[in-house]
Amino acid sequence: MALPRHRVSATVRSRSLASLLLLLVLLAYLAPRLYALDRLVTVDEGYWLGRSANFYEALVSGDLANTYQFAHPGVPTMWAGAIAYRIAFPDYATEYPRQINYVLDIHTTLRDLGRDPLTLLVAGRMVKLLIQALCLALGFWLARPVFGTVTATVGTLMLAFDPFLIGHDRLLHVDGMFATTAFVSLMALLRAKTRSPVGSAPFLALSGVFAALAWLTRTPGLVLIVIVAAVALATGWHHWRERGSAMDGARVTARLGLIWGGVATTTTFVAWPALWVSPIEVAKRMASWSANAASDGHEFTYFFNGTVGYGNPSVWYYPVSLIWRLTPLTLIGLAIVLAGVLVRSRAVLPRSVIAPLLVLAGYVLVYVVGMSLGAKKFDRYVLPVYPALDVIAAVGIVGLARLVARRPTVPRRALAGAFVSAVVLGQLFSALSTAPYYLPYFNPLLGGVAGAERALLLGWGEGMDQVAGFILSQPDGEQATIRASNQRNTLLYHLPPSATVSPRGFPEGMAGILVWAETDYYVAYVSQWQRGSSLPSAYLAAYPPVHTVTFDESSFARVYDLRTIPPPPWMITNSCAFSFRDDVQLVAYEDVAVGLAGINVRTLNLYFASLPGAAERYIVRVDLLPHDPDLEPLSREAVLQPAASGLLSEVDFDFGFPRKRTLRSYMLLVTVFDPATGEPIPATRLDDGQDRPRALVPGCTQTLP
Repeated sequence: MALPRHRVSATVRSRSLASLLLLLVLLAYLAPRLYALDRLVTVDEGYWLGRSANFYEALVSGDLANTYQFAHPGVPTMWAGAIAYRIAFPDYATEYPRQINYVLDIHTTLRDLGRDPLTLLVAGRMVKLLIQALCLALGFWLARPVFGTVTATVGTLMLAFDPFLIGHDRLLHVDGMFATTAFVSLMALLRAKTRSPVGSAPFLALSGVFAALAWLTRTPGLVLIVIVAAVALATGWHHWRERGSAMDGARVTARLGLIWGGVATTTTFVAWPALWVSPIEVAKRMASWSANAASDGHEFTYFFNGTVGYGNPSVWYYPVSLIWRLTPLTLIGLAIVLAGVLVRSRAVLPRSVIAPLLVLAGYVLVYVVGMSLGAKKFDRYVLPVYPALDVIAAVGIVGLARLVARRPTVPRRALAGAFVSAVVLGQLFSALSTAPYYLPYFNPLLGGVAGAERALLLGWGEGMDQVAGFILSQPDGEQATIRASNQRNTLLYHLPPSATVSPRGFPEGMAGILVWAETDYYVAYVSQWQRGSSLPSAYLAAYPPVHTVTFDESSFARVYDLRTIPPPPWMITNSCAFSFRDDVQLVAYEDVAVGLAGINVRTLNLYFASLPGAAERYIVRVDLLPHDPDLEPLSREAVLQPAASGLLSEVDFDFGFPRKRTLRSYMLLVTVFDPATGEPIPATRLDDGQDRPRALVPGCTQTLP
């Protein structure tokens, strides 16, 4: 029987509207996330790029046990990364047919194979974003029958424009994927609640699939079991009250749990090949790591509310971080919902949304409380509650608009529409205020980045592309040697292979002096100086940086030219350092092989600090006194040229040693002569303060990191 024409037209219009809205939310989701995708490299992404490489190699080689890479376990993220390798570098597993032991150094492997690590990272991000976009589209489709078209659209746009979600969704990491898959699982569960027991089965199965993907991304996704158990019990209890049969209620509860749990369990095993070959070993490794992380806390110091410490920051960490990270508009929407609950307003909170709101609110509460019990805390660890909070806020925003438009007058309806539109556009403006990084977004009502600097740990690599741009703009910047206080991959991915970004920090003593002398730039980063965990950053704070990267007038990265700054006292005061009066200091030496074939010639480099810029020409004499009486002593003299204030001055001596002999075969005696009298200047060893006629330099370690 044919449908009446007006009903056909209505169906077509409904489908067209749904298609347009779906296109709208997809564009809203992808546009800010795909923009300038190569501008930021975070500290942890090198790990996941390396783990994805290992995952891909394990799949190609058939060594499925190696698809276990980490306890998070990050399986969907590694699938996205592996697909990116398949697309952008399909021969990786044959050109490098083994596992990388230290995955953070994946950049070394890729560059050795002639590939750019940033290109592979961006490819992984794009694949992951497309997967998440499809998840969002599915979540929107599921949410429409539950919350209504307007609320579902506003809620999806709110989360699509949420700055904290955008920032993490763009990364090849686990938190954005976890948040997205958990959101779809919850929406499918709520959709199942709107159907009959028979009709709910496909949605329960869908919820189970995405729940498995959530906990395969991060193990805290197991909290969804608690939520589903609560929903199943509530459903059975409600069925019992309606039918008056405890057996019927138990049957409904069991059916829901079996469908959801069976599909979730099956998906877990199907999606992770490591479970096919060693499920018990995988479970043990994950449980051990998770228990240690929950009890031991941070590997490094934390920073929270102006306090630096070890272990657990505070049980209030996540509530505080949520207030800082959520936009004012999301908070307003949440406040409207709370007010609607308190006054029992059916205009703001229709009866149809009460049960879905309880499920979402219960999920947020259980998850945040559960995460607060663990010792290790980062604000991104509660990212999975942000989609739920944005949807709850949308219920409040649309509810208030509904209240305003209750009287069917054009001005009221226009005002309600303008209010909803202003909220969505305001959410978009909040995100764009920190584009293209997004992660430095903090609630402007609390002071923005400047206020958050006193409350939360800042910085995960934002701005290091600008640091790289500055260094490359300098003379010989492409060959610069750089050290940074944070992980070097945040900077290294933005520089050509000709530049050198060494491991962070400096060794102590003489080895540190040598590294300082060979370093052009040092980059101090906010997350280290907040925690007081970087001695060089603290020392260099007394000197003006040559370049500063700021967000909302707060410094995130400071670049120092070490060629114009003296080494710090904790490097200079070493067992090989001597002062010849207060204005000339020998602080380090280095023995370097010249490399002439068949000739044992070595260069002895002496480094002096605090050398005055006057015209005096100091003469430095080096005597090598042999330990073996059969060897002849060796002597050389050279002029120590004055250098600009703060620079290390270097004087070099070439020695031809007997075959198989090195500097260790001799005692090193250094004499500095007074330019006025020509007499030797007494030497004071800096670490013990003892005066000596000349500097008898001990055999100090020259081991560099």
